Amino acid sequence: MKRIILARIIAGLVFIEGFFSLVCFSIRRNIIEIPFSEFTNIYKGTTLFGITLMIIIMIMGGFVFFILMINRDWSFSIFTKLEPYFYSSRWLYILVILLILSSLIMGQFFFQTEATENTQQIAFLVINQPLFLWFSLVSLEGLLGLLIISGRAKKLKSPDVYRPVLIFLVLFSLAFGLIQMGFGYNNINTEKYNFDLTGFPIIGYQVILACIIAALGLLLEKWLNKHQGTNKWASPRFKDIAAGTALFLTAFLIWKGIPLSENTFFDQQRPPNYEYYPNSDALKYDRTAQSLLAVGEFRTYLGDENFPIGYRPALAYFKVIPQQTMQDRVIINPIGHRPALVFFQVILHRIAGLGYEEIINLQLAVFSLLPVLIYILGNSLHSRAAGLLAAVLIILRERNALLLGGVITGVNSKLLMSEIPTMMGIVLFLILFIQWLKRPDQRTIFPLLSGGALGATMLVREEAAVILAFAAVGAALYLHKKFGIFLKNMVMVGIGILLVITPWIYRNWDKTGFVYLIRPSNQIDLITDTLEIDPDQIKPEDSNLLRYDQFLVTDVTPLNRNEIKIAQPSGSSVYLKSLARNPGINDDDGLNSTLDLLLNHFANQTIQSVVYLPSNPLILDMNYLAKMATGMLDRYYGDFFNSPRIYVKTLPYWWTDWDGGIPRQSILAVSLTLALISIGISGVWREHGWIVSIPWLALLAHILIYAWIRRSGGRYLQSMDWITALFYSIGLVELIRFCMRELGLLPARSDQNPEALPKLFSSKFALNIIPVGLFLLGASIPVVEYLAPNHYPEDSLEQKTSILLDTEGSPFLEQERRELTGFIDQGGQVVYARALYPRYIESGTEFSDVRPSVWGGLERDQLSRTEFYLAGTESLWGVLLREEPPTVFPHGSDVIAFGCEDSLGSFDTVVVVIYAESGDQVEDVLWRDGALEKVSGCPMPGMSIVEGITY
Repeated sequence: MKRIILARIIAGLVFIEGFFSLVCFSIRRNIIEIPFSEFTNIYKGTTLFGITLMIIIMIMGGFVFFILMINRDWSFSIFTKLEPYFYSSRWLYILVILLILSSLIMGQFFFQTEATENTQQIAFLVINQPLFLWFSLVSLEGLLGLLIISGRAKKLKSPDVYRPVLIFLVLFSLAFGLIQMGFGYNNINTEKYNFDLTGFPIIGYQVILACIIAALGLLLEKWLNKHQGTNKWASPRFKDIAAGTALFLTAFLIWKGIPLSENTFFDQQRPPNYEYYPNSDALKYDRTAQSLLAVGEFRTYLGDENFPIGYRPALAYFKVIPQQTMQDRVIINPIGHRPALVFFQVILHRIAGLGYEEIINLQLAVFSLLPVLIYILGNSLHSRAAGLLAAVLIILRERNALLLGGVITGVNSKLLMSEIPTMMGIVLFLILFIQWLKRPDQRTIFPLLSGGALGATMLVREEAAVILAFAAVGAALYLHKKFGIFLKNMVMVGIGILLVITPWIYRNWDKTGFVYLIRPSNQIDLITDTLEIDPDQIKPEDSNLLRYDQFLVTDVTPLNRNEIKIAQPSGSSVYLKSLARNPGINDDDGLNSTLDLLLNHFANQTIQSVVYLPSNPLILDMNYLAKMATGMLDRYYGDFFNSPRIYVKTLPYWWTDWDGGIPRQSILAVSLTLALISIGISGVWREHGWIVSIPWLALLAHILIYAWIRRSGGRYLQSMDWITALFYSIGLVELIRFCMRELGLLPARSDQNPEALPKLFSSKFALNIIPVGLFLLGASIPVVEYLAPNHYPEDSLEQKTSILLDTEGSPFLEQERRELTGFIDQGGQVVYARALYPRYIESGTEFSDVRPSVWGGLERDQLSRTEFYLAGTESLWGVLLREEPPTVFPHGSDVIAFGCEDSLGSFDTVVVVIYAESGDQVEDVLWRDGALEKVSGCPMPGMSIVEGITY
């Protein structure tokens, strides 16, 4: 009887709600400014179809309501005949699909009308809002009724249902609570408070593609499982090897096929060689690697690094400029910044050559292992399908990164940067750490190996050390009943870390007299400074703000470097916002306290770790088919689906004026993302309990440490934000599995025991040899420095200088030799070195994102010059002032350079002698314009030194 009453209520509501919806539709149609007759066929057809379907369903609902009300026997008879359909999953899925579609269309009406330029589409949505609302209500009411009548509602008490709901409520409250409190990204984008814009996106259609691949993977795994007992190729290990190989090859081929695009971290091609050279931080790392290859020393010039006054053991490695105090000295120091990364780049250069483009494919081959590691981690946490889906998303995201290099300031696999190696190290650490936790009672080498992986990662970015403390909390929660095992193995993890990092720490102590890992302060000063900052005292002249300039244009134009076009709701104009770096700060955006600063960084990273996942419902554009038919789809979408460049225009997360909030058109999409992540967390908890906390605690550790050192978002988050994509993938696989099981395509879930480990991981031989291997791994970096030869010793400099100035075979004329000899007597310098990154830059040419600590403080925007880095008897940035570009100046040439060094490490070059690759034969001689008249001594006129760089 209760079921009949419920059916009566639903049938009555369907009819009554439909009647009022038709009335509202008629009213809206009459008051709308655009006559319905002027609508395009796609809008007319959609409206008429919706009204027809609505009337049919209303009539059916009224008929059912009438029958159920007038005759009780008929009611029982109807229910008896329809009862098999109530238990059929087919109708349940149909109602779910209708609910999702109608809700998304409703969401488009509520959240997208202000973001579209199509007035007909706005009118269509306004007129049909009652119809969309009615379809949503009918679908929801029918779904709830079907769940109750069929008895499926009882399953809502299952932990698999209420657990993800609770997790979703927590995540939703956290994300939107932070936004409502006003924390997050804001316009204080200063160097001191460094907020970066969102990282590279994953687009909706890419998720659909990954889901199809994961579903096919599940079917393939089902087929292989049937033959597992009879075919050795169907073994679990073979599945993993095959999947890993396919992912590696797919990643390498897709990424390799995308050409280099403009990016902050490498400079565009310039004469004379028209080669790509690293820029900004990438230049610092590659320059350190080139110095090791040239002179056998790690030389990283860090202009902001001040050693204590008592720094005496480094007298052989730093140089005090005359008339300067010890406090103001410039150090060409023994610091090897990011030594593991530099060591990796040295290996690449030794194999492939000194050029940037020569090593890219080799580096790409190594980085193509990243999806394989993601696959293994996803398999360890949940299933092969989850690992496969997450790995495919990572491949597609990296593809977007390569395509968007000139739009989003992030890091991709073709840059000489530290983020991807750091990410790979953290993924490997989590794999090994979780494998240990899944087998805590077995004596394995996983604790040592996980410590070794984290130690190697710390030699790339020392902040990774914080992850260990947070991961230990997750391990303690999982092993709370086995504290002895937990403590013993955590000690082994610590030993693994020390085995790798101790040789480098000893090297630093031997060369400097101070114990440190990467820098003498280990960035602890940044953390302590955070507590001492008074944000309200920030002055505009103390900061660099990423501001934008607006230009009104009348049509969509191709994207240029660091430019984003944003469609406006009125008219066909778009605004072009340039992300050029300009000085200044908004005085109205002061911070109230250090706690506010930390919470802003925390919220910024928390929000960005979600919104890079699909956040745009543009695929629901009601005029999509019409644009496809008229050939205008490319203008609006960039391709059959959203192209990455078009996608980032439709959302504010990549705009410099983003306020840190979620725009209305993204609320449904972001909520769906949080729901899928919640399902993923619930799925891992069901399988492995507290192990699910370890990746999230690692992400929390990363967010907190970067908040303390005042770096957040963008590339700073890139090495850890993939964790949300991983659990997003697990949530999708949970739904795919459920649907495929309901359809009978997969068997019911069965408990799976951990697969047996290869004997290598638990053998006595491995337990004895692995510690030695980890120590040798860590020791190889400093040992290379001690063993590497110096190709530019002082005695060779004296010999070559003597040949140039004292012999008849010199390329200089006699008068030139006399002038140069006098120049040296008056304080001029001679450098014998390997010349790197030679490029000619015309007067007035932009040369962006280069810091004084990297380049030397030259006011160079009005000077035509050739620049090059000297790695040899001195480490200097050479500047040759001349109007014409050199004819010959190969990258990596041996040179003798005469000039004057300034206090910031720039070398005003009088003349540079370029030697041929064979050795002593002179290839070319390049003179400074008017050099003979200005070589009386140092400094020479024509090059001004400033505090910073003026562009």
